[in-house]
Amino acid sequence: SSNTVWKHQFGREKLTRFPILYGPVLRVNIDLADLPGSKMVLPGGQSGHPRSEHYDDLLPLYMNGDGVSMDMDMARIRRAAVEKIELRR
Repeated sequence: SSNTVWKHQFGREKLTRFPILYGPVLRVNIDLADLPGSKMVLPGGQSGHPRSEHYDDLLPLYMNGDGVSMDMDMARIRRAAVEKIELRR
Protein backbone atom coordinates (compact mmCIF):
# COMPACT_ATOMS: atom_id res chain seq x y z
CA SER A 1 0.00 0.00 0.00
CA SER A 2 1.07 3.63 -0.30
CA ASN A 3 1.02 3.90 3.52
CA THR A 4 3.70 1.25 4.10
CA VAL A 5 6.61 2.37 6.28
CA TRP A 6 9.86 2.83 4.32
CA LYS A 7 8.08 2.41 0.98
CA HIS A 8 9.72 4.07 -2.03
CA GLN A 9 7.86 5.04 -5.18
CA PHE A 10 9.68 4.57 -8.45
CA GLY A 11 9.01 4.76 -12.16
CA ARG A 12 9.90 1.71 -14.22
CA GLU A 13 11.83 2.99 -17.20
CA LYS A 14 13.64 -0.27 -18.00
CA LEU A 15 13.87 -3.71 -16.45
CA THR A 16 17.21 -2.72 -14.86
CA ARG A 17 16.48 0.90 -13.90
CA PHE A 18 14.13 2.02 -11.12
CA PRO A 19 14.66 5.74 -10.39
CA ILE A 20 13.22 6.71 -6.99
CA LEU A 21 10.55 9.42 -7.24
CA TYR A 22 9.90 9.82 -3.52
CA GLY A 23 10.47 8.01 -0.24
CA PRO A 24 11.27 8.53 3.43
CA VAL A 25 14.42 10.31 4.58
CA LEU A 26 15.88 9.95 8.07
CA ARG A 27 18.70 11.98 9.61
CA VAL A 28 20.03 10.75 12.95
CA ASN A 29 22.76 12.45 15.00
CA ILE A 30 24.01 10.23 17.81
CA ASP A 31 26.51 11.63 20.27
CA LEU A 32 28.15 8.62 21.93
CA ALA A 33 29.47 10.87 24.71
CA ASP A 34 25.95 12.23 25.36
CA LEU A 35 23.34 9.66 24.29
CA PRO A 36 20.40 11.63 25.77
CA GLY A 37 21.45 14.55 23.53
CA SER A 38 21.03 12.44 20.37
CA LYS A 39 18.46 13.70 17.86
CA MET A 40 16.60 12.52 14.78
CA VAL A 41 14.52 14.17 12.09
CA LEU A 42 12.30 12.78 9.33
CA PRO A 43 11.87 15.84 7.08
CA GLY A 44 9.72 14.23 4.39
CA GLY A 45 7.33 12.54 6.79
CA GLN A 46 6.97 8.79 7.29
CA SER A 47 5.66 8.20 3.77
CA GLY A 48 7.98 10.63 1.99
CA HIS A 49 5.03 11.58 -0.23
CA PRO A 50 4.81 15.33 -0.98
CA ARG A 51 0.99 15.25 -0.85
CA SER A 52 0.92 13.94 2.74
CA GLU A 53 -0.44 16.51 5.19
CA HIS A 54 2.56 15.76 7.45
CA TYR A 55 5.20 15.87 4.71
CA ASP A 56 6.95 18.98 6.04
CA ASP A 57 6.16 18.85 9.78
CA LEU A 58 9.84 18.43 10.71
CA LEU A 59 11.31 20.35 7.77
CA PRO A 60 12.20 23.48 9.83
CA LEU A 61 14.23 21.29 12.22
CA TYR A 62 15.96 19.61 9.27
CA MET A 63 16.79 22.97 7.65
CA ASN A 64 18.33 24.22 10.92
CA GLY A 65 20.37 21.03 11.41
CA ASP A 66 18.28 20.20 14.47
CA GLY A 67 15.96 17.31 15.35
CA VAL A 68 13.75 15.81 18.02
CA SER A 69 15.17 14.18 21.12
CA MET A 70 15.95 10.48 21.14
CA ASP A 71 16.30 10.44 24.93
CA MET A 72 15.17 7.09 26.34
CA ASP A 73 15.39 8.00 30.04
CA MET A 74 11.78 7.39 31.14
CA ALA A 75 12.02 9.64 34.20
CA ARG A 76 13.14 12.57 32.03
CA ILE A 77 10.49 11.78 29.41
CA ARG A 78 7.72 11.77 32.07
CA ARG A 79 8.92 15.11 33.48
CA ALA A 80 8.93 16.71 30.02
CA ALA A 81 5.57 15.24 28.95
CA VAL A 82 2.80 17.66 28.07
CA GLU A 83 0.06 15.01 28.03
CA LYS A 84 -0.43 11.37 28.88
CA ILE A 85 -2.52 8.95 26.80
CA GLU A 86 -3.62 5.70 28.42
CA LEU A 87 -4.83 2.81 26.29
CA ARG A 88 -7.28 0.51 28.00
CA ARG A 89 -8.99 -2.69 26.99
